[in-house]
Amino acid sequence: MKWQFYLAAAVVVVAFFIYKQFRSRLNNEEAAAVSQALAAGARIVDVRTPAEYAAGHVPNAVNVPLGQLQSSLKKVGKKRKPVVVYCRSGSRSASAVSILRSRGFAQVLDMKTQGNWQRLQQQLATAQ
Repeated sequence: MKWQFYLAAAVVVVAFFIYKQFRSRLNNEEAAAVSQALAAGARIVDVRTPAEYAAGHVPNAVNVPLGQLQSSLKKVGKKRKPVVVYCRSGSRSASAVSILRSRGFAQVLDMKTQGNWQRLQQQLATAQ
C-alpha cells in the first residue's frame, strides 16, 4: 500500500513540473505580439532581482525588480511606448503587467521568461 502512495505522489510532482513548464511558454499569438512589439522598439524590462539579472539577461533589458517597480516607473519609459516584461518563471512578470497597466502603460506584454526570448530568437533565425 505504501508504494502506491509514493507512486501517486511522484505522478503529482511530475505533472506539476510539466504544467509549470508549459504555462511559462508563449503560445503562437503571444509570441507574435511580443515579436511585433520588439520590432516596434519596445522597452524590455527584467523584473527579476539584481543578482538574477547579473547572472544573465536579455540584451538591452533594463532591470527593475518587481518590488521596486512602482517607485521606479521612470526606468520603464514613456507610457505610450510598448513595454515587454519578463522574469524567471512568469509569475513576477504577470504581476508587473498588472502594475504597469494600472499605472497607465497601455501597451504592456508579458514575455514570461528569458527562455521565451531565446525561443523567439531561434524562430526568427529559422524564418530568415
